[in-house]
Amino acid sequence: MGKLINVYSSFEVTAAVAAVAASGFIAQVVPQQVSSDTGRPMIMGLTKLRIELTTAVSSKFGIVVANATGTPTGPGTHNGQEVSRGGGGYSVTYPGQLLTAWSAAPTFSAGREFYRSELLPATVGAFVEWDWPEDDPFSPFDINQGRYAFQCPDGLPISAGFGVLVQNMGAGISGAVIVTARFLQYRFGLGGPG
Repeated sequence: MGKLINVYSSFEVTAAVAAVAASGFIAQVVPQQVSSDTGRPMIMGLTKLRIELTTAVSSKFGIVVANATGTPTGPGTHNGQEVSRGGGGYSVTYPGQLLTAWSAAPTFSAGREFYRSELLPATVGAFVEWDWPEDDPFSPFDINQGRYAFQCPDGLPISAGFGVLVQNMGAGISGAVIVTARFLQYRFGLGGPG
């Protein structure tokens, strides 16, 4: 018996974020814990990330993989909202999240490369939108689970080392932004060859 991927659903989540200091984090896309179902980990694949300025401050943003998730605070925790349901037809009790505030900040390894970055002009409404195809979503982690990202073990909190951070890469305070993330959520099941 091999592993099959059951597509749960497609989700979107949007949050407004105040300006942050140089090297501060704007947002983090993470998996949430999942209901216990032995041998069937929840995984996510990022298909869109959009950052739009709401104040006229030139700002440079980049995305990098976290090595510690930090401790989110309630007002900065935004659950993904289901926009379509995939072939598995499963409901999702614990959708992925967009985090925008922490009591203990997430971190990433010194020297780790940024996957993408963009310098936005000092114009309200200026934005960058990064897209990845649904059959090959953003997948910085290869944990022998195919190309899909953000594996989270069953019944456990977010694992250290998972999640994608959006960082202010500028030398000064960034503009305020609206961040939108779209992601697919999967679960591995057993059966079939492979």
